[in-house]
Amino acid sequence: MKNLILTLSLIIGFIPIYAQEYLENTFPIKKGQSLALDFAYAEKIIVHLGQENIVKLKILLDFADSKGNSLNDRFKVIHKSSGKEMSINGKLSNFNANQVVSKRRAHTKKNDKKTIITDTVVEVWVPEGVDLNIKSLAAAVDIEHNKASLLVNTINNINLNLDKEISANFSLSSLMGKINLDRDWEVNLDKFPTDKSFQMDIVTKDTSFSIHAGEQRLSLKDGKFEISLKTITGNIKITTNNFSRN
Repeated sequence: MKNLILTLSLIIGFIPIYAQEYLENTFPIKKGQSLALDFAYAEKIIVHLGQENIVKLKILLDFADSKGNSLNDRFKVIHKSSGKEMSINGKLSNFNANQVVSKRRAHTKKNDKKTIITDTVVEVWVPEGVDLNIKSLAAAVDIEHNKASLLVNTINNINLNLDKEISANFSLSSLMGKINLDRDWEVNLDKFPTDKSFQMDIVTKDTSFSIHAGEQRLSLKDGKFEISLKTITGNIKITTNNFSRN
């Protein structure tokens, strides 16, 4: 038994320890204001449909350097609100990274002084009708659409959940991934810039189909909103459900 305890202690001793902390905050947002979110080093960003006139933010902080030392104390949320825009940025002070690695893959990457190991998850609740702009260097982004214009830029996967009654124009781009659409309405799909052979009208019901990498234009109904989803290595997935505020 002593030998077993010693062996387990040695194994545990080689597992890096990362400190996790939670941050929560709420911000009033004025009617007509848009919201810009910039969390460069998050591993995941989750957008929920929120309550009227309030933006709620909840962050699970888990940043470390290449040696496993916590960087959580360097993280700051910078909030600005003026005119027609509110912005919320997550910054790591006095640390410039040349690569961002998720905790699950940290052992497969070359670690150096400018590596950030992250398991940070950002959750934000956004009111219906607020135009949203999301930027991240590394995060996978999951979004419950809030019936407004949407712009997402990241290198990771983007999952968008739409209300079945929505009308919108889409610009979808994935350089190395796939664009997956699960639709049950009429879709007009065009491949840009001028590939006429690819242009088609598709009517789908409970049908899934995939489009390989490249920029795609897609419109639904009258196109009331503009939705732009851009990633480099990730996949884009659009699904439809009926959902309500959390």
